Amino acid sequence: MKIEDYAACDATALAELIAKGEVSAGEVQDTARGAIAKANEALNFVAQDLDTPIGGAADGPWAGVPFLVKDLVSWVAGVPHRAGTKLLEDGVFVPPVSSTLVERFKAAGLNIQAITTTPEMGFSATTEAT
Repeated sequence: MKIEDYAACDATALAELIAKGEVSAGEVQDTARGAIAKANEALNFVAQDLDTPIGGAADGPWAGVPFLVKDLVSWVAGVPHRAGTKLLEDGVFVPPVSSTLVERFKAAGLNIQAITTTPEMGFSATTEAT
């Protein structure tokens, strides 16, 4: 799948392409990873890239669709949670279970590929990535 084709689709369209077998979930994941890397060069929005996506339910409505989780109120089991602050760096808090919202994302079939930046502790409406 080309990045242009990927970018032309929303989550529902991607899920339909995967369900129809027009593209594989792996192809979509690879394309998403390339798109994320390219955009991150300019925007610096990835706090943590997950080498292996955390897969969602195969029978969910968005099965196989790539997804990013904000590093704020949603946490992923086994993935360090930092809430945008240096106080929580170096794995100070590695949740043993995922938040309810993340479990719902996974039940919907979304595949978590990365954790995105956030204002420190969510105190600001903007994020200035450095």
